[in-house]
Parts: sequence; C-alpha cells; structure tokens
Amino acid sequence: MPTSHYIWNVHPVLGNLAFTYVLVLLALPCAGFLLAYVLCFVKKKRSPSIENGLSSFALLLGIAVLLKIILDVHTIEIRYYGICFASGILIAYLLARQLFRERGIDEAHVNNLVLYLLIGVILGGHVAHLLFYEPGSLVNPRRILDIGTGLASHGGFVGGVVGLIVYCRRKHIACLPVADCIAVAAPLAPSCVRLGNLFNSEILGP
Repeated sequence: MPTSHYIWNVHPVLGNLAFTYVLVLLALPCAGFLLAYVLCFVKKKRSPSIENGLSSFALLLGIAVLLKIILDVHTIEIRYYGICFASGILIAYLLARQLFRERGIDEAHVNNLVLYLLIGVILGGHVAHLLFYEPGSLVNPRRILDIGTGLASHGGFVGGVVGLIVYCRRKHIACLPVADCIAVAAPLAPSCVRLGNLFNSEILGP
C-alpha cells in the first residue's frame, strides 16, 4: 500500500538587510545606553546594568564597523535559525533574571554571566562538531576559524558549564546556586534552536 510523505522544504533565509541599517540598529541602542549612563552619572547613581549594556552594544557596533571596513560587507542575511537562536537566548536570559531575584542572587551577575555562557557554548559546540563530525577539517585553519557553521549541542553544553565555572571562580561566588538557576533557564535556548534547525531543513528526525 503506497504511503505519502510530507516533504519539508522551507527557505532558511527570511530576507536580506542592508548593512548600513545594521549599523544604525546597533548605534541607536548604544546611544540610548550612553544617554542613560550620563544621566545616572549626573545623579551619582551608576547602574551596572547600564554599564554592561553600553559596553555590549559598543562592542557589537565596533565589530560591525570592522566587518564593513575589512570585508566590505553590503548586506547580511536574516535567517530563521538566527532569529530562533537569539529568541532562545533572550527568553532564557529573562527567566534567569527572575530566578536570580527569587534566590537572592544579585541580578547584575546575569548580565556578565551570559557573555561567558555564550562564548563557552559557541566555542564548545564548534569544537565538538569538528571533532565528531568533521575530524578531517582539523588540519584546515580556515574551517577551524569558521565558527559560524557547525555547532554540536553536547559540546555547547560542556562549553557552557566551563563558562559558568570560570565566571563563578573569577567573581568568587558560589557556583551551585547559580547553576541551579541556569539549569532551569538554559534549556529554553536549545529548544528554540531546534526550531531553527527545522527551518534549516536539518535534524528532522525519522
């Protein structure tokens, strides 16, 4: 008896965006954080969250400008995978702040910790992908540095744990209470990433 199969075939790119618009989108929140920082400084009330936000957006703006100058980038692709990835991080971040607040942990740690976790997850996921799925590419420096492609979830988990431990050691705070909060919030991010895999027509299952 013949069976029918549904074929999933979705274009992974939502659209293209002029790189000039990207610079403007990064510059506007950077200017907003700078204004808020100035106002807090004038009122002699410095906010760690504002400082972290300002430095983060300034770093992103600097990277974007360098890409524009060095690589002469004119447009970037807006991919569903990237949207899902960023959405998962944002949801996990907001939940982590709430959990930190309930556990009596300074919420400012979330703003700093997320950077350590992201670096650990991306680097760990990329290294694991190369080791388990593309071992032959380890002799290719260009492939090793192409961090934007190929992320293994188990490597990302190990990298995230390493990032968490490194941060707690540097800040001299108890690791287990922080890990309890992150263990609840973090799984939301890979759940959204799996949705991004669906849009990329990959890891569809049997």
